[in-house]
Amino acid sequence: MTIKKHNHAVSVKNAIKISIGISSLVAFQCAQAQEELIQSATNVIECKALSSDELRLACFDSATEALEKIVPASLQTPKVNANSTTPTLAKKQPDAVVATNPKKETDTKTSADDLPTWAAGPRYTEEEVKQDVADFEATIVRITVNAKGRHKFYTDDGAIWEQTQNVRFIAPDALPAKATFNRNYTGNPSISFDVSRRTYRVKRIK
Repeated sequence: MTIKKHNHAVSVKNAIKISIGISSLVAFQCAQAQEELIQSATNVIECKALSSDELRLACFDSATEALEKIVPASLQTPKVNANSTTPTLAKKQPDAVVATNPKKETDTKTSADDLPTWAAGPRYTEEEVKQDVADFEATIVRITVNAKGRHKFYTDDGAIWEQTQNVRFIAPDALPAKATFNRNYTGNPSISFDVSRRTYRVKRIK
């Protein structure tokens, strides 16, 4: 039992000595790295004082190489490979066509004279809005959706309406389809279809 206690005590002492040795080595390395950084910074300042552009450039290159050896690789700015391909921005994706089953078109086109002023174009005055009716019907011949999830509605007379809010859209069973455009009390137009009771806020963009 005495021999075991003695061996354990020796092991503890050796562990303490090793820990002290490692701590001293780390402290020495930190102090050495700090001195090297100070020396490199001094070299950079001295390089700046050189009058010759050629000598100054050579001095900066030498100081940079010295700093690269001191600063950890994880903190250095990665070098750009001249032969690497420069990333290009993704091209804007075209609007996707909403899948519908086309049916034979029997409805007549909506006449521009039948539209209220607020639906006749992208811009209208408040006075014109006050004089118009609140709703009208139009025939939708195409529906698309963009990358943001907003749908566009194309009427048979060439007008284009776009959703202004990202909400779940229930498409009509087939196109062309009748749609009702309504202007609420705040003056914001909305579109609805017979397939559901949902209304979708829109704006005319063409």
